[in-house]
Amino acid sequence: MSNTISDIPKELRQMLGEGEKVLYRGKTKRYAPGGEPLHPTEIFVTNQRIILYNHKFFGRGTIEDLHFGDILNTVVKKGILSADIELKPRFPGNDTIVVQAVNKQKVYEINALITTGIKQAACVVGGRFTQ
Repeated sequence: MSNTISDIPKELRQMLGEGEKVLYRGKTKRYAPGGEPLHPTEIFVTNQRIILYNHKFFGRGTIEDLHFGDILNTVVKKGILSADIELKPRFPGNDTIVVQAVNKQKVYEINALITTGIKQAACVVGGRFTQ
C-alpha cells in the first residue's frame, strides 16, 4: 500500500512539492450515483494531500487539492454500486468535501491512506512533514 506511483499527468507532476510522492491513483466510477460518465474524476493520494483531477477536453478541467492538515476526519458511506468518502474540515465554516462514486473495493485502502496522512500531518514540525 505504500508503493509510489510514477505514472501521473504532467499538470499534477508540476504541482508536487519537494519530497511529495503519489501513493494511490484511481478513478471514480462512471455509472454510479455521483459519477461522471464521460470524464470520471481521478483521485490521487500523496503523502501530503489528496488531489481530485477532473480533466476535460482541450486542457480544460479542474484540479482540487486538500492538505491532510486541513482535514479533521473521514466518513465512508457505502452504497449498492459505489462508496463516498466525506472529508470533514478541521476549521469551522468550511464545507465537507465529498468524493463520490469511489470503487467499493478500494474505498478502505484510500481511507487508510488519508487517515495515515491526517495522523502524520498532526506531527508536522516547522511546517515540514516528518516521515
